[in-house]
Amino acid sequence: YCHGGTIADPEFGSKHKCEEFTPPAQNLGPHVASLGMRFYTGTQFPARYRDQIFIAEHGSWNRSKKIGYRVTVVRIDGN
Repeated sequence: YCHGGTIADPEFGSKHKCEEFTPPAQNLGPHVASLGMRFYTGTQFPARYRDQIFIAEHGSWNRSKKIGYRVTVVRIDGN
């Protein structure tokens, strides 16, 4: 019914309000796709990364300003 947590779908969005759904933990930008996601539980990186989510992003090459092509960390608050 909603895209990105806040944008109502033009066809189905009138059936439910976006506020009725749990918002995404991380919004990916336009023209970006997730290539993979991992919950990090290791000890190789500093402790602040433990129990967080790593997302590998594919971007768009044909933009005036490139987007994506990165690894993002989603901070989880423990809930």
